[in-house]
Amino acid sequence: MKRVVVTGASGYIGGQTCIELKAHGYHVTGVDLRPLPEHLNKFVDHFIQKNISNVADQISDTEGIVHCAGTSLVGPSMKDPALYYQNNVGATARLLEILGWNGWHGRFVFSSSASVYGIPKTTPIPETSVVNPINPYGRSKAFCEQLITDSARAYQFSAVTLRYFNACGADSRGRHGQEPDATHIFARIFEAIKHNRPIEIYGNEYPTRDGTCVRDYIHVMDLAEAHRRALEKSLPPSNHIFNLGTRHGYSVLEIVNRIKDILKSDAIVEFRAPRAGDPPELIASSESFKNFFEWEPTHSDLNTIIKSLKKWYHV
Repeated sequence: MKRVVVTGASGYIGGQTCIELKAHGYHVTGVDLRPLPEHLNKFVDHFIQKNISNVADQISDTEGIVHCAGTSLVGPSMKDPALYYQNNVGATARLLEILGWNGWHGRFVFSSSASVYGIPKTTPIPETSVVNPINPYGRSKAFCEQLITDSARAYQFSAVTLRYFNACGADSRGRHGQEPDATHIFARIFEAIKHNRPIEIYGNEYPTRDGTCVRDYIHVMDLAEAHRRALEKSLPPSNHIFNLGTRHGYSVLEIVNRIKDILKSDAIVEFRAPRAGDPPELIASSESFKNFFEWEPTHSDLNTIIKSLKKWYHV
């Protein structure tokens, strides 16, 4: 397989996936509603600036599709849930419908999320945990997973669904990273320090070791490699679901303190009210993916994550 489509190619994870695929000899077609950032031009052979629901006929001759497109923030999904169902579920349904009409039998790799688990009963979380999302974003991902399962069975293609935890970091060579004003915790901390603003933490009374949320953070380069590996191994027609993570969690306050220490920053930390829909702790058990695809996250220790972000944010 050497021809692949990446939806959401202009975004954080989609863009890094394009870089990874080009490095391994793929012909990459990018799809996104937004223009392709200039720094990604040499990693995308062909770019289609359209909604994914309108491009299925144009991409049905490809061997693989990595579906990263979608709307992906918990807080806004609580305020405007219909937008999340339309962008995530509706567009994915239309894409799969047309692929099915066209008799497509390639590999479909879907970027899902640990948010489908809601507040898990056990941690680290295995793939067998109950799917019980507590916010519209998580529910939209869970609906997409079921949609892909049904479509893979009906249309006879193989799919790999990757439930990954918190994406972070930047390309180690400084080629790609988060856009300005990104809402992920590492981006917010670095931008606050860079622009001399207080670092805001949402909630400090969770039932965790220091009262702040604990998450399993995975470097975007490790995620990109996992997407590539998910394309490459032979699998029967079905939706094969895997977690992606490190089995280790950091609290928000631990991350803030480590970054401040490494950057020698005296930035002020201000606590805010917790955000609706945030579980206290999410840590992945990803042994299934590691063993089956011979994958190991090699960039996801905290110091490596911070080092890559120093290069991207020039601090």
